[in-house]
Amino acid sequence: MNRSLLNNLAGIGASLLMVAVIAVENLWVKFIAGGILITVLIVSFIMLQKNKELSPGVKRLNWFILIPLFSLIGYLYQFIK
Repeated sequence: MNRSLLNNLAGIGASLLMVAVIAVENLWVKFIAGGILITVLIVSFIMLQKNKELSPGVKRLNWFILIPLFSLIGYLYQFIK
């Protein structure tokens, strides 16, 4: 498998996890899908920051990965209260 196909599959998987978090009413499914998605976002952020081939400008843009991460954490937190 080439890297482009793997990236596309990871993006589709992350999108499906986000749909599961928002659309499904079962709280266990929300928290499991949300936990997996949070892990994927954190790992992708770390891997992109460690990549030596990216320019510093692109690495600064990668900080936008944290916006959906914190949004997802806030969305899941409302169910804990």
